[in-house]
Amino acid sequence: MSLERMIIGLLGAVVSLLAYWAVRLENRVEGMAEDIDDTNRHMAEQYVRRDDCRQTHADVRDHLAKIERKLDRLIERNCA
Repeated sequence: MSLERMIIGLLGAVVSLLAYWAVRLENRVEGMAEDIDDTNRHMAEQYVRRDDCRQTHADVRDHLAKIERKLDRLIERNCA
């Protein structure tokens, strides 16, 4: 067997191993991208943005303050 054929055979084996490694790496990257997409989707479904939460809390406090004022007026009317 000539040296040239041995080198070509070794290069073929090296290229095959590199191609196999590249395919596995690509599959892992795709899997990670899917995991990131799933995480983003989960966060969008399960968590509330901070400013939305603050606005909701402010609205609830305002309504509770109105209820408290109404109760105070009722008590003042009934006790007077």
